[in-house]
Amino acid sequence: MLIIVFLLSTGLAAGAIALEYVTLDASFVWLWLPAILVAVGSAAIGIPRIGGRGNYEPSEKAVAAALAADGGALARITSVNRTDVEINEATLCNITLVVAPEDRDAYKTRAQLFVGPKETSDYQPGLVKLVARPDEERPEAFIVRRPDREWRKRIKEEGEDVPEEAPLWLPGKDGKPIGRQPLLGKGKRRRPLRVVLYALALAIGVAAPVGVFRDDFRVGAEGVLGDIDPDDYARNWRQDAAVDALTEKAGADKVAQLMFEKGKVTAVAPSEPGATILNIYTYEKGEATRSDEPLQATPEQTLAALFDAGEVDYRKIPELVDKAMEATGITAPTELQVSVTRAIVGDSPAGAIEIVVSLTDDTDQGMYTTDVNGGFLTMSGGKPGSAASAFVPPAT
Repeated sequence: MLIIVFLLSTGLAAGAIALEYVTLDASFVWLWLPAILVAVGSAAIGIPRIGGRGNYEPSEKAVAAALAADGGALARITSVNRTDVEINEATLCNITLVVAPEDRDAYKTRAQLFVGPKETSDYQPGLVKLVARPDEERPEAFIVRRPDREWRKRIKEEGEDVPEEAPLWLPGKDGKPIGRQPLLGKGKRRRPLRVVLYALALAIGVAAPVGVFRDDFRVGAEGVLGDIDPDDYARNWRQDAAVDALTEKAGADKVAQLMFEKGKVTAVAPSEPGATILNIYTYEKGEATRSDEPLQATPEQTLAALFDAGEVDYRKIPELVDKAMEATGITAPTELQVSVTRAIVGDSPAGAIEIVVSLTDDTDQGMYTTDVNGGFLTMSGGKPGSAASAFVPPAT
């Protein structure tokens, strides 16, 4: 189980670090740092067990249950082999025992135990210990660390009767495991399953943050691997985060204008909720700020221009920019802005929300306008021979 936790948290950390790298958003530290701490903690506990190749010491609960069911038996230690597996300074030891049950002949088997530095003298060849047998038809024997007074008396009085040699009896390969076992089993037969599940756990860990923030990851990856700057809010898919930060700074969703361009997003919005005085709010480098100087506007103009920022699907903006480039022929603009505002013609009241893409290069300018749903409204300018340059607005 620990290795699953380790792989999931490692994958989560890797995915979050990749997100931070491609999006340039330092806020992902809240995701990858705890994941790394969990991975390190699970590794500190689990790696020694992994190094033990499936070895384990039965839990105190398992030993107590086996002792209650079997009644216990005396066993003589004949050899102690220390492994290189350690947990909290206790070394995993493979201990060979001659077990002398009351209901059958004595036999030799093996047990495993973590032995601390101060316990070494308690587990030496020749010493007699109490063991619990979880199944009388099986050879497994669990060493009881702290036998009660009655068993201590029996060890002292009857220990000399336990033989030093007996026939070896070990669990068969097809025997049913006894005691606490690894979640995914042990041995070569289940190794392919473990490899697949471990790989799946790692993949799920990586995919989780990338999947949740897939739009941010996509634009960041395109910025790293392609031609789109991840900080270009007219081309990437990070507009929602910028608008959320701006409206949070303004204290309300009502805005009079939103402008998306390279490096920043600006909003014209009331200086405070319900106010008729407007301020400019700017989002850049992951932070939203408000200008000190208010804009000059009459209350009537302000109220007429306001709209709910939540009415717009900003994920359409990159697609509209592509359409504008195709329509105007300006495919490598030196200046690119996308404005979201209410349509105002002359002295007429503000109308429906429009999205206007403005493009400029060294020689030409163009505009491409749609409604809030991305439906085409009008276009103008552009390269000679482009669709925009030839477009004639319908007569009204």
